Amino acid sequence: MGTPSFGNITILDNDVSTLTLTIAAASIGEADGLAATSATVSRNTEDLTSELEVTLASDDPDEAAVPVTVTIPANQAAVSFDINAVDDLLADGT
Repeated sequence: MGTPSFGNITILDNDVSTLTLTIAAASIGEADGLAATSATVSRNTEDLTSELEVTLASDDPDEAAVPVTVTIPANQAAVSFDINAVDDLLADGT
């Protein structure tokens, strides 16, 4: 072995924080009503010391309604919420 050498190195963290949405049911019917299915939003960060507020939106609120926001509590990686089916009295999918 040779003589040990010392130096500085810089580590660049290129991990990107992401959110993942998992929906329990592949489909719901309008008649399924409140809590027709549930969903879970998860964060991939290692630092869970702070709560994280997540803004939600349905691309068709006349069919499926979600809360405006959910909060992932501090020290937790995920939170679940209900998705409500909305019966708009219109025939769909034909």
